[in-house]
Amino acid sequence: MEQKTMKKLITSAGLVALGVTGMDAAYAPGLGKVESSKLMTYSVTTRGFYDDNITTASTNPDNAFGFDIRPGATLNLTSLPQTFIRASYFYDLRYYFDRKPHSADHSHEFALNAEHAFSERYKLNFDESFVYSQEPEVIGDVGITIRNPASAYRNVANLKFNSRLTESLGARLVYGNTWTAYSDSGPLSRSARLDRTEHEVRAEGSWVIDPKLVARTGYKLNVVGYAGSLVSDNLGGTFRSDLRDQTRHTTYVGADYDFSARLRATAEAGAALTVYTSQLRASDNLSPYASANITYVYAEKSFLQTGLDLERTSTDLVGDLINGITSDVQRLSPFVSVTHQLTPRMTISSSIRYSRLSYTGGRTEGETEGFLSPQLNVDYRINQFLVATATYNHDRLMSDDTAGAPLSGRSFTRNRIFLGLTAMY
Repeated sequence: MEQKTMKKLITSAGLVALGVTGMDAAYAPGLGKVESSKLMTYSVTTRGFYDDNITTASTNPDNAFGFDIRPGATLNLTSLPQTFIRASYFYDLRYYFDRKPHSADHSHEFALNAEHAFSERYKLNFDESFVYSQEPEVIGDVGITIRNPASAYRNVANLKFNSRLTESLGARLVYGNTWTAYSDSGPLSRSARLDRTEHEVRAEGSWVIDPKLVARTGYKLNVVGYAGSLVSDNLGGTFRSDLRDQTRHTTYVGADYDFSARLRATAEAGAALTVYTSQLRASDNLSPYASANITYVYAEKSFLQTGLDLERTSTDLVGDLINGITSDVQRLSPFVSVTHQLTPRMTISSSIRYSRLSYTGGRTEGETEGFLSPQLNVDYRINQFLVATATYNHDRLMSDDTAGAPLSGRSFTRNRIFLGLTAMY
C-alpha cells in the first residue's frame, strides 16, 4: 500500500504548527495561496491508536494500544524565478504499551521536490523520497504485505524532463532509481532476500489530438540488481540473491482525456518482457502492463478517484534450488477512493484497494494471494486552528492455508484505529 496510505494516516494525526516566516510567492506549482506564502512550517504530531495484530501473525495475533509522537518541518521555497523547491522531514516515534521486548518503533521520512521551468515548453523535475520504517505501507515495497520485525531503508529518486516540441507534439524522459535495504542480517533475513537497486529509464512521446485528448506511446527499461547476499531457501540449501537479477522491457500506448472540467481520465497499457539475466536461466516472461486513473470532482472539495495498476515487482518468497527459485510477482491492484465534504466543518474520506499477487517460479508458479486494504477517515474542523480526526484501517491477506501448500501460514487480518487532534497555526 504504498506510501499514499500512510500519508493519509499521518494527515489524520494531531499536528501543532510552530513558527512561520512569510514571503512573496513567485513560482509555486501545485501550491495554494496559503502554502505559497510560507517559507517554513514546523509541526509536531500526536495520536493514539489500537492495533489488533501488531506483527501481522497468521494465528494467535498480539494486540496493543499505543501512541505516536511525530515532529517535522516543511520548506516551500517559492522566491526563485521559474524554480520551486519543497523539502520536508518527519520523525515518528510509535510506542506500544504491551509489546515485548521492544516497545517503540522509530521512523524517518524525508521528501524533496524541485521543479525548474526553463520556459513554457521545457520543465525539469527532481523528486526524492527517503524512508526508514517497519510498516510495509510506509516502506512502499509493494510486493511485501507481511510486517517484519526488521526496519528497512528505501530511497526513491526520479529525474523527469518534459518538453513540448510543437503545439501538438511533446516528449518526456525519465530516470528513476530505487534502493532498498532491510536492517536484519543472515541468510534467512529479508535483507538477504530483498536488498537491491532498481533502475528505470522511460522515453515517451505525446500527440495533442485536440484540446481534450492527448495520445501517448513509450518504452520503459527496468533493471533490477540484488545485493548478492547468501540466501537460505525453503529446503535448507543456499543461493546468492543476485540469481533473481532481471531486465524488463515494456512498450505501451496511452491517452489522457478531459471529459469536462470536473472529469479526467488517464490510462496506458502494453506488454512487458522480463529477461532473467543471471545463471538462474529462467525462461523469459511476457506479461501485460497497465496503469489507469479516473478523477471526478463532483462538488467543491469532494471528489472520486478510481483506477488500477498492473506491474511486476519483487517478493520475499524465494522458493528453492530443487523445485525452482521464485523470481518475482505480478501485482494487479484496482482501487477506489472518495473524499466528501459533508458540511463546511466535516469531511469524510474512504478508500479501498485490492491487490492480486501472482507468483512466478518454483513451487509458487501460478500461486496467488489477495490483499484487501480498506480505510475510513473522518475530519471535523473545530475552528480554523483545530481539527479532530478518527481513522480506521483494515488489512487482510488471503492465501491458500491448506497444509503443505506453497503459501500456507501467511494469511492474516489486521485492524487499526487512530484518534488524533490537529492544531495548526
